[in-house]
Order: sequence, then C-alpha cells, then structure tokens
Amino acid sequence: MKPLIVLIGGGSASGKTLLCDTILKMINNASLINIDNFYKNNSHLSFEQRCKLNYDDPNAYEVSLLLEKINEYKNGNDIIIPTYDFKLHLRSNETIKIKYNQILLIDGIFALYFPQLLEIADYKIYVDADEDVRLNRRINRDIVLRGRTKESVLKQFYDTVKPMHDLYIEKSKLNADYIFVNNKNDGLDLDKVNTIINNINNLLNKS
Repeated sequence: MKPLIVLIGGGSASGKTLLCDTILKMINNASLINIDNFYKNNSHLSFEQRCKLNYDDPNAYEVSLLLEKINEYKNGNDIIIPTYDFKLHLRSNETIKIKYNQILLIDGIFALYFPQLLEIADYKIYVDADEDVRLNRRINRDIVLRGRTKESVLKQFYDTVKPMHDLYIEKSKLNADYIFVNNKNDGLDLDKVNTIINNINNLLNKS
C-alpha cells in the first residue's frame, strides 16, 4: 500500500512543527520529513557569503534531492535524509533515518508551493497565523535555538522573510484542503487538531 502523503505548509513560525509533533503523538503510524533539511549545501561559500543568501526563496532548496528521498519512501523503504546547521548556514555531517510508515508528513514553508509535492499529496494543510504573531515567535525561536540576535532576526524578517511570504507562501494557502488558524501562544486548538486527525484517518481507510 502506498503511504498517505500529508503536506503541512504555512509561514515561518506559524506553528507547523508544533502541529506535526502533535499529530505524530496522536497517530502511531506516521513519519516526518522537514523540508528545511534540504537547503542547498553551499559549502563552497564563506560563512559571510552564506549569511547574505536568501533562505526564504524557493531556489534555496535542493528540491531534486527531496523528491528523490520521497520516492524512495513511497517504494516502501526507510530513508536517510540530510540535516542542516542553521548557525553555520551549512549542511551538517549528521543524517536522520526516517522509518517507513503508512503516513508521511512533509513540513515546510514551501510544502504547499512546490508543484512536484502538490502532485503527490493526499492531504494539504496550511497553518495560518498573523504576521505579528509569527514575528514574535521567530524572534524567540531564533535567539534560543539558532544563536541569533534580535537585530539580526528583525533584519532577516523584513529583508527576506516577509517579502517572500507575501510573494510565495501566502498564495500557497489556496492549495490547502484545510486551513489551521493558529494565533494562540498557549497550545494548539485540540478540536481543530482532532478534525485533522479524523480527516487523515478517513483518507487512510479509503486508500
């Protein structure tokens, strides 16, 4: 049986990863691929040059490798995917083993943008949050987890994150089967999460 492919897209810091983690806890037969692990490997560039790249542009990703790994997974195989070091802006030497399951979640800001993903998707979720909410979450996340300063986070947000969101990500909402509004900062709306779980299970039963 082919795995059920579930795309989870939306703006930076909208809550995609939290939603994915919640789904994984509630469904035992699911695995997750984060598209951020497929940023292009720019090891030929200096750190200073890598800092100047636009990581919120769809061309920043090695989509061909992502699709190659998804195809391996669809053939019933466990897969090995790369990881990315956000502090160095560089692909890490470490890898992650993704165990084959009946459901594959694909998480990323461009999950509902790339046509190749839309073609193979069974269910498409857009996580929607207001811009000020996403910015505050991103500041907190990047300072704690990615070693950034508040000034650098704000500069990146207004230089690239917001323009690319307005140009690409917001429009990808039109490709969604379900829009998950997530402006809360004290946990997810469990009623909406249960709706998603029920929809996934229904699709799985029909496949």
